[in-house]
Formats: sequence, structure tokens, C-alpha cells
Amino acid sequence: MAGRGLGQLFARKSVEQMHAENESGELKKSLGAVNLVLLGIGCIIGTGIFVLTGRAAAEFAGPGIMISFVITGTLCALVAICYSELAAAIPVSGSAYSYSYASLGEFVAWIMGVLLLLEYGVAASTVAVGWSGYTTSLLHDLGINLPHALTQAPGVLVATSGIDVTAIDPQVALAGTTGILSDGTQVVFDKAAQAVLSGQFPIEIKDYSVVADRLLEVGANNTATLIEGVKATLHTVTEGAATTQQQVDVAANTAITFVANSKVSLPAEAIAALAPGQTVGSIVNLPALIGILAVTALLTLGVSESANVNNIVVAIKVTVVVAFIVIGFFYVNPANWSPLIPDQVPAPPPGSDMSVGGQIWTALGNVITGQSRESAYGVGGLIAAASTIFFAYIGFEAVSTAGAEAKNPARDMPIGIIGSLVVCTILYILTCAVLVGIVPYYELNDPAPIAKAVNQIGLPWFAFLVKVGAFAGLSSVMLVLLYGQTRIFYTMARDGLLPSVFAKINPKTQTPVLNTIVVGVIAAGFAGFTGLDFLGDTTNVGTLVAFMLICVTVVYLRFARPNMNRPFKMPTWAITIIAVVGAAMCFMLVMSLMSSEQTRNFFIPYLVVGILFYFGYGMWNSKLAKGVTVTGHEANPDLEAKGLTDVEPPFKK
Repeated sequence: MAGRGLGQLFARKSVEQMHAENESGELKKSLGAVNLVLLGIGCIIGTGIFVLTGRAAAEFAGPGIMISFVITGTLCALVAICYSELAAAIPVSGSAYSYSYASLGEFVAWIMGVLLLLEYGVAASTVAVGWSGYTTSLLHDLGINLPHALTQAPGVLVATSGIDVTAIDPQVALAGTTGILSDGTQVVFDKAAQAVLSGQFPIEIKDYSVVADRLLEVGANNTATLIEGVKATLHTVTEGAATTQQQVDVAANTAITFVANSKVSLPAEAIAALAPGQTVGSIVNLPALIGILAVTALLTLGVSESANVNNIVVAIKVTVVVAFIVIGFFYVNPANWSPLIPDQVPAPPPGSDMSVGGQIWTALGNVITGQSRESAYGVGGLIAAASTIFFAYIGFEAVSTAGAEAKNPARDMPIGIIGSLVVCTILYILTCAVLVGIVPYYELNDPAPIAKAVNQIGLPWFAFLVKVGAFAGLSSVMLVLLYGQTRIFYTMARDGLLPSVFAKINPKTQTPVLNTIVVGVIAAGFAGFTGLDFLGDTTNVGTLVAFMLICVTVVYLRFARPNMNRPFKMPTWAITIIAVVGAAMCFMLVMSLMSSEQTRNFFIPYLVVGILFYFGYGMWNSKLAKGVTVTGHEANPDLEAKGLTDVEPPFKK
């Protein structure tokens, strides 16, 4: 008996015990290699292509979004290799939670379970919000108009009809913008700076679209007048490439001009004021809430039935994506790809090292110091975009949660994980190339960027098909994510760390029905009452930290259990380098996301509450601490036949 105390925090399950629990479990083994690849594709292709690609290109990377996908795809390939080794060696339903239990101990395994709730449960809510946007638009095209106040998170402004107005000499925010004073001095304005911008700026917003702050592109031909005196940062060159910074006072009514490609922000409230009666504050995102509940109902029917539906849906959305790439290729304007990496906004201080190496070093420094999201574009923008679109790659890891239901996990799990990742990375990069080639990147901050691109080239019939594909695609993503979350809770409950209700299997469907319903209701609440940006960043943080722990786990097991049977294996030196580089890349993206105050204010308290729950419940109900072996039908596996005789005796009751 392990007992309770500090030693329990590091108590580990043996790999043999996990094999025994897997063999004696009650989940139905019905998934083959093709099912697992399609399961991964079903999760990966979704919000990344249909929703987040446009936002990441418009706000952070520009045409360089293609490079951002290469960065994130490389990271995920490294982690995928680690996952493949663990999933083949330990084919159980707990995924990263089970792997941590076998290597780093019960407490780290619990932390992993807490992180995976963000990676799967909250991620499903994130996808549901994107799904809601396409669904609402699709229904609108069919003549079915939902109440506008029921289509977004509470408090979000929604256009109740098409808005087509012109902002004349609007009041704008200059935060982070480089302005040129009358004497030629360049200064960077702080967050409080407001000015009246001279000129006329057309604003067009479609029915049901979110009315958000609008970035206006300005340059040397635009002028503005400060409304109130503000502080600004003056950059002064000293010796060599070194610079000094000092604060200067800029008086009210000062006239300013701008450097090329500058951007100022027109507040959403100002846009609403230009279109009285054409906006409404939303109350709840009802389509997102209903979508989660519908997928939950499907999952309660059984894994085979859900997998069959998923296969059909994956075929539909992959067809739509490939068709967009092929048809859109003929409408690409190569000029939209230039510059591939737009100049950083606000511009770096005079004298900064602008070589590729210098920009990379500066960008990494900004990540570590929490300043990575204080600027857009440039090399730093590529990293910020990579941390945003990382959400789109979560699906490959979801395959590992199906280990207990795979027919031949040793062969099929690596195929499912790596195969789905490779296919989707290629599709992502090609889709981005076509997307930013059709629509200028700064116009892509749209909840349905691919539909917008197809509309722009004059193919409304195909735009309708894209929405159908997005509807189907995002539906399959929700299904896979909720599936993964319920299997993780199932495993944790069998270990006694969660209430036993999460481990109860319905004898007819052989699925954890009550578990699925509880998870679905919680995810539906997040989907109906929180926004896309917050959910996406929160999911990414939890997932990246979990991936870091996976990289540590695979290295630990290589040295602690060198003779363990590993059906999928690389040389130890190779997997060590892969894991270290993967963990380092995960850390950099985590730091980029944590530079957001909103993300920090949620993630840190969330983690603290999770730890308190472990000490209040899990620690006292752990079956490992009680010396109880978790079994279903009291199986007695032949460990010698499995090549597992090199280790300590099986865990005893």
C-alpha cells in the first residue's frame, strides 16, 4: 500500500498495471488505423482553417501565416513522435494523464488531467463558438434568421442588418502607433492616446457579424490631431546599434502624420454610433450551446456509431478544403503575398538590429519578457500567430486517447497520430497560401475567412458549400474533443482521483454515458457564455504545458525503463533531442500566450483550484494509495507474452 503523505505525490503506476487495466477494461475495441487517422483529421481540420487562420493573418503574421504554420507544424511533429512512442507502449484511454502516472507520479498525473480539461473540454467549447458563426450564416442564407441577441457571448455587439457607413474624421486610438511630429520627430504613443483622424473611411459589416474595434490602415498621406496631451516614447540613437528611450510630453491639438502601413483603431462603440438601431448586445450564444449538446447526445450512442458519422463528416470537409485550394489557385494575386513578412507595427526603435538573426533574437526576448503581443507583424508576429493557430493542431494528440479502443494499438496508434498530422499540415499551408493570395491579409479578421475569399472571387454557390463544409467539419471537431475528454475523466475516475460516476459504463452502448453528459453540459456552458479569443488562448496554454510534460515523460521512461517493450521506437539520442527541442518550443509559445493579462488571470487561479481539489478529494480516494488494482473483469494478463518481464512484479492488491 502506497499510503498517504508526500511520498504519494510521486507514487507511480507500473506500465504493467496499465496494460492489465487496459485488457480488463469495459471499453469496446472497434477502431482501426484508418479510423484513427480520420479521427485525428476530424479534430485537426476545423477551427484552424475555417476561423482562426484569418484572425492570425490579420492581427499578427500577414502572409507570413504560412511560416507560422510551419513553426507550429514542426513543434507538433516533434511532440507527435513522443506521443507515438508512448501511445504504442502504453495503449490506454487516459492519454497524457496515464503516461505521466507511469513516469512522474500521481501528482503530476493529476496536474496533467487538469490541463487536459482545457485541451479537450474547453477546446470543444472554443470550436463550438466558431461552428456557431458558420451555422448562423448558413441558416441566414437559407432564409432562417435567428434572433441576433442569441448568436454571440453575452455583451458582444452584433450587427442586426448589413452596416454600410462612412466614418468622417473619426476619433481613433493611437496605442502603439508611430507618429511623426511637425519637426520630424518620431514617437510611439501609449494606450491613452486619442486623436481625430482626418479623412473618410468606409465601414462595411455584414448581417450577424460581430461589431468589434476596426483597424484602419494609415500612412504618410494621413493626418490626425491629438485630443488631449499624452505621454509618448521618444527613441534616440546613441552609439552603434544601441538606443535609449525617454518619455516626452505631446500637447493637445498637436498635428501628427504617420509612417507607412501604420494602423489606428476605430472603437466598436463609434461604429455602432454611426449605425443607430443596427446593433444589439448579445445575451447567449445559443447555436454553440445547442451544438455541444447535440454532439454529446451522439457520443452517448456509442463509439462505433460516432466513428462512422465522423468518417463521413471528415470526407465532406476535406473535399471542401481541397476544392478551395484547387479552385482558389486560379484567382490568386501573387502581389498579395508581398511582403511575406510585413514590417513590425509599431516599428522597432531606430538603430535596432534588423537582420534576420537580430529580429529572431529580439522576438524571443520579447516572448520571455511578456512583450510578444505588444506589436504585430515582423518576426515577433510570426511567433504570436504560431501560438494562436496552435489550437488547430490539437487533434493529432486526441488520437492517443483512443488507445484502449484500438484494435491493434502498437501498429495503429503511431499511424493515426503521425498520419493525421502530416495530411493536415500540408492542407493548412496550401489553404493559407490561397487565402492570403485572394484576400489582402489585413481584411481577413473575419469569422468566416474562407467564405469571404470565395465571395470575393464571385463564386457565391461555392461560398455556400464552404459553409456547409465548415458546419460539418467543426461538428466533427467537437465530437472528437468531447470524446477525448470523457475518456480521460473515465480513466481518472477508475483511479479514484475523480468521483466514480465518471467511470460508470452503460452496458448497452459500452460508453461512459453519465460522464459524457456531465462533460457535455459543462462544455455547453462555456460555449454559450464565453468568447472565442479567450477560449482559444486558454486552450492553447493548457495544451502546450501538457505537451511539455509529455516530452519530459518520454525521456524519463527511456532512462528509467530502457528495456520496456516499445513497438514504435527511435534511438535514445534521437528521441532525447526531439523531446528537448519540443519542450523548449512549447515553453516559448506558452510564454507568448501568458503575456496576455486575461489569460494569466484565468490560468493561474484555475491551476490553483485544481491542485486544491487533488488535496481535498483525489489524494484521499486514490486507489493507488489504497493498494487497489484497477480492474474490470479481473483479468490476469500474461506479461511475459507481452515482453514485459524486465520490470518489477505486477502491482498487487
